[in-house]
Amino acid sequence: MAAWSLPNETFKGKKYIYLIDGECFNMLLLAERLMLELKDLISDTDIENLLFKSEFPSDFDLSTLKYEIGITKYRGHVNFFYGVVVEEILQYTVEREIEKRFYSNGIGDIKNLADETFQQL
Repeated sequence: MAAWSLPNETFKGKKYIYLIDGECFNMLLLAERLMLELKDLISDTDIENLLFKSEFPSDFDLSTLKYEIGITKYRGHVNFFYGVVVEEILQYTVEREIEKRFYSNGIGDIKNLADETFQQL
């Protein structure tokens, strides 16, 4: 991963954007892409755990991650985590609270809560 230099690419008809605005590095997306090439070398369980649960294989030492992928990519990964993942969690949480409020007030047919969610945020 440290040697990977493409910020984005189209591979087998799918667009991969690894670097967002030059600051946020989507490490799991790059891992997904690389695993397409290396799937014979990695167990299906390890692939599924990493891509769907964000769990590294048990023999991987997370304390070495920043050195394994390089400091620049590690900073980008941290930016991605706090700037994208945490934001998505916050939006989801606020949306669920609004949904509960609507249901408790007898409004059951809710199509799209996005506008209400962003106003709340």
